[in-house]
Amino acid sequence: MVSCEPVPRYGAYVLRIWEVRNHSENAEPIWRYSLEPVHSRERRGFPDLESLMAHLRTLTMPADAEDVDRQQLVEGC
Repeated sequence: MVSCEPVPRYGAYVLRIWEVRNHSENAEPIWRYSLEPVHSRERRGFPDLESLMAHLRTLTMPADAEDVDRQQLVEGC
C-alpha cells in the first residue's frame, strides 16, 4: 500500500567548532564553525555563528508546494 503522507525530511551532520586565537593582548577569541553532512562528506565552513544559523534556517524551511506535488507524482498519489 502506498502512503500519500509527505515523507519527513531528515539530515545528519557533523558540527565542528574551534577557537582561533588572536595574539593581541585584549582580543576576544574568534570562533569558526563547519558543518558536514554525513552522507556526502562535503564540509562547509562558516566564519561566525550567525552564518551557521542562517544556513541551518534554510535547511529547515518548509518544503515548497512544488516539491510536495513532485513527491506525490513519484509515489503515485
